Amino acid sequence: MFKTASGGEVSHEKFVPPLLQPKAIVIPQQKLQDCGNSTEKSTEDPEQSKKEISPLLVDVNPELGEEILRTIVSGTETSLDDIVGNSIAKDALEWAVVFPNMNPDIFTGLLQPDRGILLFGPPGNGKTMLAKAVASVSKYTFFNISAATIMSKWVGEAEKMIQALFQMAKNGQPSIIFVDELDSMLCERNESEGGCSRRVKTEFLLQFDGCMSKQTDRILVLGATNRPHELDDGILRRFPKRIFIDLPDVNTREALLQKTFTKGGRSLRLAIEPEEWRSFAESLEGYSHSDIVALCREAAFLPLRDMSRDRLTSGLKQHELRPITIADLKTASSVIRPCTNQEHLKRMREFAEKFAQTF
Repeated sequence: MFKTASGGEVSHEKFVPPLLQPKAIVIPQQKLQDCGNSTEKSTEDPEQSKKEISPLLVDVNPELGEEILRTIVSGTETSLDDIVGNSIAKDALEWAVVFPNMNPDIFTGLLQPDRGILLFGPPGNGKTMLAKAVASVSKYTFFNISAATIMSKWVGEAEKMIQALFQMAKNGQPSIIFVDELDSMLCERNESEGGCSRRVKTEFLLQFDGCMSKQTDRILVLGATNRPHELDDGILRRFPKRIFIDLPDVNTREALLQKTFTKGGRSLRLAIEPEEWRSFAESLEGYSHSDIVALCREAAFLPLRDMSRDRLTSGLKQHELRPITIADLKTASSVIRPCTNQEHLKRMREFAEKFAQTF
C-alpha cells in the first residue's frame, strides 16, 4: 500500500527578450536584475542588452541560447498553497528546492538534495502546476522545456540544444530544468528507433550525469510524464525520487470543489450545505483535477443560462443571478464526464507500486 501525491492512500545583438510567452523559462526577478535585464519593454541599445544578458550565455552557442532566452519571464503567480492536494509532491519539492535554497550550508554531502525528481500520473492532475509553483516560491532559474523545444529537423541540432540548455542551467544556478512529457523525448530504447533519437537520449544522459557529478552544482532536473512505463531504464535510474500524482481522493475533491468557486478572491453565490459538498465529492470518483474544474465552470454557467436573452442583452449584475445549488453541480456532472483512461490508470498504479516514492 502506498500514499499517492494527492493525499490519499491506495543572446546576440538583435535579441530583446519578450515579456510573456507560453512554455516559458521562468527566471526570478532578482536574477533578471543581476543580469541587468528588465521585465518592462525598453528602447535600450541592443548592444547593451547583449552585455546585460551575457552571464547566462557564457560558453553557449549564441543562436541556440537565443532560442532559450526568447521565452524568459520574471515569474508566475502560482504558489504551492494554490494547489489543492498533492501533499507528497509538494513536500518532496520543498525538501529538494525550497529548504536547500534557504539553508545552502546545511544541505551538503549526504544531505545534498536530489538532482532528479520524476512526477508521473494521469493527465490533468497538477504536474505542470507544481513545477510552476516551485518556480514562484524559489529563487531558482526555471527552464520549462518540452520535446518540441529540443527536437529539430536539422541533424545534430537537438544534441547541441541539450548542451546549451544544461550549460545555461549551470550559468544561472541554482536552476531547475523542467522537462514536460519526458516520455516523448526519452522513451525506452529499441531496435526500430532512428539514430537521431538515440543520440538525443545519449546526450541528455551525458549532460544529466555531468550536472550530478559536481557536488557544488545546484541543478535539479524535474521530469513529468503520463507514461512512466515507456521511459528508458537509464532515465529512471537518474530520477531517484519518483512521485505518483494520482487522481484526487474524496477529501481533495471536496476541497477543490469549494476552492474553485472562490478562486481569485471573487466568491460566487452558493446555496450548498456542508454535507452536500461531501456527498457530491464522493460521487466524483474517477474525476481528475482538471475534470472537476471544468465541472465547476459548467455549473457556474447554469444560473446565467436561466436568464432570458432580453436580460442578458440589457446588462446584468452579479447579485441578480440566482445562487448555484447542488442541483447545478449534479447537472454539470452529467455533461462533464471523467476523461482518464482506466486501463492506462491501472498500469500507472502498478508502476507506482513497484517504483514510486513511498512515505
